[in-house]
Amino acid sequence: MGMKKCRNEIRLKWHPYPEEKPKQARNCIVSIFSDGAEFTASSWWDSKEKQFENFLDSVITAWAYMPRPYKKVKETEEER
Repeated sequence: MGMKKCRNEIRLKWHPYPEEKPKQARNCIVSIFSDGAEFTASSWWDSKEKQFENFLDSVITAWAYMPRPYKKVKETEEER
């Protein structure tokens, strides 16, 4: 019994922050260090203020563009 391939798998390209910053206002995935723990979340990049919103008291270590939304793929007979 083999594993099914995931056709919607994506790889994020992480950009180190603050060395690299988004060029325009957009929602991004951020890697955050806060209270001794690391986690990821989404945050809006404010291009006028040149900062991510909602995590001003945390250390953002990297960011990535949001992936495209999930798109259901038809299964072929071989994949079942």
